[in-house]
Amino acid sequence: GLRAGPPPRSGSIARRQQLWRRCKSDCAELFSEWPPELNWLQVADDASIEAAGNATVLPIFPLSGIEWPGSEVQLNIIDPAYRRMYDDLLASGARRFVVPFTRSLPGGRVRYAEMLAEDRRLHEIGTVLQLDDLKEVSGQTGDAVKYVAKHSVRGRARLMRLLNPSALFKTDERGNKIDYLRAEVVLLDDADDSDEEAFNSSSLASQLDASWKELYSLAEEVDEPRFGGREAISDWVARLSTWDLAQLWQQLQLAVRASREQKRVLGDVKSWLESREEGDLSDPSLLDASSLPEDLREALYRSQQGVPSLGPDFWEPLLAIVASEDALGRGRLLVRMAEEEVRLMQDLL
Repeated sequence: GLRAGPPPRSGSIARRQQLWRRCKSDCAELFSEWPPELNWLQVADDASIEAAGNATVLPIFPLSGIEWPGSEVQLNIIDPAYRRMYDDLLASGARRFVVPFTRSLPGGRVRYAEMLAEDRRLHEIGTVLQLDDLKEVSGQTGDAVKYVAKHSVRGRARLMRLLNPSALFKTDERGNKIDYLRAEVVLLDDADDSDEEAFNSSSLASQLDASWKELYSLAEEVDEPRFGGREAISDWVARLSTWDLAQLWQQLQLAVRASREQKRVLGDVKSWLESREEGDLSDPSLLDASSLPEDLREALYRSQQGVPSLGPDFWEPLLAIVASEDALGRGRLLVRMAEEEVRLMQDLL
C-alpha cells in the first residue's frame, strides 16, 4: 500500500526539526494538548503481591511496538520466561495475554535492570493477543527459538496492578528473562460496530481523506514514500476501521522516517569523505564501509536495514490512538496527525 521514493533533499531533516520546534514554541494554539497526555505504570523491582479474588489476571508481554486490534501477529519465542508463559497458556486453555508498549534497549530487548529509570514503565492500555497457532521449532533452530507463535489481536485491556514486577528485572546468566509478568487487568469493550459507523458517516472521515490526499501530493513533489494512490486512500477511509487506518498511518510514517534517516546518514558519510578528500558518494554501492568511523558505520548499517531511530515524538501520538475511547476519538487524532504533517511539508516546500 506504500510507494517508496528516494530520501528527501539534503537539509530537509534539520529544517523539519527547526519547524517542529518553532511550531511547538510559537504556535501553541495549533498544538494545545498535543500530543495528548498518556497514562503509564512506572515499574520498580518490588516484591510480588496477591491478586484480588475477583480480579481478571492475564500474562503481560511488553514490546517496544504497537500491535493493532484486528491485525495478526507472529512472535518468535526465545526467553525462558515466555517459553514458560506459552506452556502455561496451553495448560490453562486461556490462550490470551496483554501486550503493552514499553521502551527497550537498542535492538528491542526489554531488560529493565539495564534501562534508565525513566524508561521502566508500561503504557496503561495494551492490546489483547489471542494465541491461534503454536509451532515447536527448537529442533530446527538448535533451541535458539522454542516456539513460533501466531496470534490475532482482539481488543484492548487496561493494566490495573502489576503482581510480580520483578519479572521485568531478573535474568539468567545469558541475560534472558526467567519469569513473565502478570497483572490485574480490565478488558475494554471494543466490539461495537456502530462505533466505526459513526466515524465513517462523520465529517472526520472526509477530513482524513482530504488530508491524506494532500499529503500524497506533497510527498510526490519531494519524492518521499507515500500511500498507494488517491483512489486507494478513498477506498481505505470508506471501508477500513480506524484501527486499520492507524496501522496504515504507522507504516507510512515508518517508511518516511527510514527514508529521511538514510538520506541524513548518507549526507554525513559524504561530508566525512569530502573532509578526507576521498571522493564523493555518487554510487553508495562502491563505498568501503570498513573505512568509516565506528559510529558512522553503525548508523549507515541501521539506515540500510530500514530501521529508523524512533523516539517519543513517534510513539506517543500513536499510543494516544491506542488509548482513545472510541472510533471518533481515533479519527480526530488521525486527522490531527495528518494535518500537522501536511503543514510541516508545506513549509518545507
